[in-house]
Amino acid sequence: MSDYNKPKAQLIEELALLRQRVVELEGLVETFSVGATFVPAELRSNHSPDVPTGTTDSLHQKIEQIEQTLARRVEEMTALYDISLNITGELGKDDLLQNIVEQAAKLLGTGMGQIHLLDPDQQRLELIASYSSLENKYDVNVSVGEGVTGQIVVTGQPMVIANYEKWPGRLERLAVKVGRIMGVPLKRGHKIIGVLKVFDGPEKQGTFDAEDVRLLNMLAAQIAIALENSQLYRKMQSRVEELATLNSVSQAINSTLDLQETLTCITDQIALQLDAAAVSVALYDPDHNEIWFAAASGQGSDFVLDKRLAIGQGIMGWVVQHSQSVLIPDVSQDKRFYEEFDKQQDNFSTKSILCVPLQARGQTIGVVAALNRIHNNAFNEDDLQLLNLIAAPAAAAIDNSRLYEQSQQKIKELQAAEIELAQRARQLELINHIGRQIASELELELLLDRAARLVQQSFDYHHVALFLVEEGRLKLKAVAGSYQAYFPTGHTQPIDAGINGWVARNGEKLVANDVTQESNYTSLIREHTVTQSELCLPIKVLEQTVGVMDIQSPALNAFNDNDIIAMEALANQVAVAVQNARWYQQARQEITERKQIEQSLRESEERFRQVITSISDHIYVSEVGPDGERINFYHSPNIEILTGYPPTRFASDWHFWPSTLIHPDDRFRAAAQASKLSQGQNSEVEYRLKRADGAVIWVRDSARVEFKDDRTTIFGVVADITERKQRERELEIIVAIADALRTAASRTDVVLVALDKLLDLLQMEGAALAIFDPASKQTVIEYARGVWAGLPEKYILSRHQEQAYLFADGHLYVNNDVQNDPELTWPVEFNVIKAVASIMLSIQNERIGSLLVGHRHEITA
Repeated sequence: MSDYNKPKAQLIEELALLRQRVVELEGLVETFSVGATFVPAELRSNHSPDVPTGTTDSLHQKIEQIEQTLARRVEEMTALYDISLNITGELGKDDLLQNIVEQAAKLLGTGMGQIHLLDPDQQRLELIASYSSLENKYDVNVSVGEGVTGQIVVTGQPMVIANYEKWPGRLERLAVKVGRIMGVPLKRGHKIIGVLKVFDGPEKQGTFDAEDVRLLNMLAAQIAIALENSQLYRKMQSRVEELATLNSVSQAINSTLDLQETLTCITDQIALQLDAAAVSVALYDPDHNEIWFAAASGQGSDFVLDKRLAIGQGIMGWVVQHSQSVLIPDVSQDKRFYEEFDKQQDNFSTKSILCVPLQARGQTIGVVAALNRIHNNAFNEDDLQLLNLIAAPAAAAIDNSRLYEQSQQKIKELQAAEIELAQRARQLELINHIGRQIASELELELLLDRAARLVQQSFDYHHVALFLVEEGRLKLKAVAGSYQAYFPTGHTQPIDAGINGWVARNGEKLVANDVTQESNYTSLIREHTVTQSELCLPIKVLEQTVGVMDIQSPALNAFNDNDIIAMEALANQVAVAVQNARWYQQARQEITERKQIEQSLRESEERFRQVITSISDHIYVSEVGPDGERINFYHSPNIEILTGYPPTRFASDWHFWPSTLIHPDDRFRAAAQASKLSQGQNSEVEYRLKRADGAVIWVRDSARVEFKDDRTTIFGVVADITERKQRERELEIIVAIADALRTAASRTDVVLVALDKLLDLLQMEGAALAIFDPASKQTVIEYARGVWAGLPEKYILSRHQEQAYLFADGHLYVNNDVQNDPELTWPVEFNVIKAVASIMLSIQNERIGSLLVGHRHEITA
């Protein structure tokens, strides 16, 4: 094993042994000088005969040579040990190789030394360390094969030249002369990485011996180790600096979630770390397939902001298109360079560029570019590597900022939705309150006045007016708000003018959030009005417009969608209240007239006094026999109108009325009435009759009993109350559903609550909502309750090609035998019921589906 391949511990151990041997030899010399005849083997020469006894000069000369050799070895070992310590302890010092060269020159007794390293291209040798004790230096770079240095790289062997000036391969371009020179290759494994050489000026010539070559080789090995350690150390330091830079940049760009601040921080940090004259970030716009410059720092930053490039246009567009990084030292030599931006700027010209894609979650979201190094000519691979490292956290920060902004926008939308829901809930609460208030009033004039005041006060509107159509004109029935004093009692206006007239004629709402832009707008109090927005809605009863509700505001754009929906609901409630009030007035008028008739009959005929007090549509007189059998003495002709059967049908068979005419579910009511009458108690009961045509009507049977001459006579009046019952039931359903809807949280809840209320109020056994699909010409059941709870998503198939039979004419459809329906194929679940009734649902005259109810018995219209 050569000395330069031995470990340091072994070299130190050999140095100690050499010193110990020197001490032993000194003892031998002292012994020999006093007359010893024994000569140790170490003092004999292999090239001369034994030293004669008594000859001391030659022996002393040998000892001096040995001492010189040992001293040199000690100096060599000490130098190698010091160099080894320097290599391990001074990895980061730039002057380490300089010190090693100086030690090598001094150790070998020369005045100069140099270290050359081979460039990566393997063509040039660069001087990296030099030592000279003279004033003149010989620092030059050489090519492979040129001079001693270049020849050593070619041959891979040491070279020793006694007189350089006479050597044929000397460098002619040296300005100074060289004497002796010795050089050895620097190797990393089997690869030559450079040359170490020592030399003198021309005044010192001569050769180097084998020990000198060996020592220089040992020093070269140490230098190779030092170079490798230094390179590794510098790489480690570079990596540490990159990580520190990356950490610093990451902390900076993640210090905010604001997207614009994040982008600006990214460009600022990259400009700082890369010493770049300009840095920009362009984000990908997928909607337009472009990139747009979202942030920039440095020269030309104001110019480039918000500029756009198509994907593939320019170097930045190319990077986004291909998701590849590029390093271009000279953009003028690259055909992808887009020079239009430079042409539009007077003070900036792009020379070199680094460009890296920004990628997040597997997608390229943009590109970052650095232009022109400030203190160097162009960017290098290290700069590209650093920018690639920075791009990853930068893209993540941009993505996080975007997600944050999106989440903030979602939060704002949710908050706005919550506010809108709260507003809608408040409006529904007010609508429900107003509906209850006006529903309790049956006097039409008072009802309309209360409605106007409640709407104006509850919603804080500037002006609210209610008009009814009378004799072809709009008559003001109630007014509340700021314009109340300007409208006299009994005010009317033509139906063919103004917004109110247009709504009354067309039966549609009109929203004018800027009355100056509405051609139908007119003002009857122009000198007093401050109206800028107006909302007018029709009041409809049975699809007929009977009036309008007019609301005005002094603010532009005063009515939003929520206001319109709320006022439409209120207009519908006012319409129901108006109809109820009219029915009430009609009923009251009928009662008044009936009382007058009864009074007239009482005065004309005593026999019919009791009957006249309760006169209605049909009058009958019966007598109860001793056995309880009843004999019909009289039936008024109205019985045929009421029941569809002629009076003769009842004359001979008094059982026909209770056993056949009365609805099976209501016969207990008639039985209870008969029981009271038999006990001499007057009775009034309401029940259903089944007419000859199958229709079911409601009647009120008012009967009074009279005992005279052992005879029991019953005087009765049967009145048709079907219409009143229907209106009461409609009002009951509307109020019940409105109350239930207040607690409904979703569309599904609303529908299910409505179906449950229909089941309860109509006393049906099944209820369902069916939706008609015009495209497929099919009807599908979407929601169902009662015995049909398992029906959702079941189809009702029609044998008609055009549309489902349920929607043929839009009127009430009743089928009292669904199992044998020739038109529709009903789901098997319908077999549990006998009859089905449905009514079409529509929105803005467009048919959307049908509401169905079912019963085990027949259903009447």
